[in-house]
Amino acid sequence: MKVLLAAAWILTGLSGAAFACDIRASAEFLEGAPRDRLVVRNLSAGEWTLARADWLLARSKGRVLFDTTASGAGVQVYQPFRIEKSEELLARQPEVTDGDQALTLEFKGFGPGRIFIFSIDVDDQLQANETIVDGTEMKGAEMVFGFVGPDGTTARLRGTFEASADTIVASGCVS
Repeated sequence: MKVLLAAAWILTGLSGAAFACDIRASAEFLEGAPRDRLVVRNLSAGEWTLARADWLLARSKGRVLFDTTASGAGVQVYQPFRIEKSEELLARQPEVTDGDQALTLEFKGFGPGRIFIFSIDVDDQLQANETIVDGTEMKGAEMVFGFVGPDGTTARLRGTFEASADTIVASGCVS
C-alpha cells in the first residue's frame, strides 16, 4: 500500500466557534477483480464524526467512472455498489448510475477509529486496459469529507489522489 499524507488539503465550509486540529480522514482505493474497493477511515481525535464523504472522479487523469450495469459506459465486468463492512454507518443507500463520476456517502455515528468499506467497479476511459485503474489513472480524483464536532461545529476537508498513492489522508484545523 502506498500512502500519501496530503499536504494539499483544503479546509472549507466551517461553522461554529471551536478550535481543534484533530480532524482527519482517509480514503484508500483498492483495485481488484471483479470488484474495486474504497476503504474510508475516520482518523480524527476527540469526538469528530464523519457525516459525509464524496468521491469525485471527474478530474481523474484516466477519466474514471463507475461501471454498475452490463450496458453503459463501462467495459466488460460491471459491479454495483455493495457494502463490505460497517453497514450500520451508512445513513442511506447512495444513488450511483452507470457512467457516474461522483458518489456521495452519508453517514451516521461514524466516530473516530471506525472504518467503512464498500465495493463497486470503476473503469477508466483510456484505450489500454480500461478495466484496471491504477494510481496514475486515479490521479486527480478527489475526496471531500464532511465532519461534525461534539459542539455541532462542521468542517469539510478535501484531498486529491496523486499518481504515486492509492490512499489520501486529509487533516485540518478549525477555529
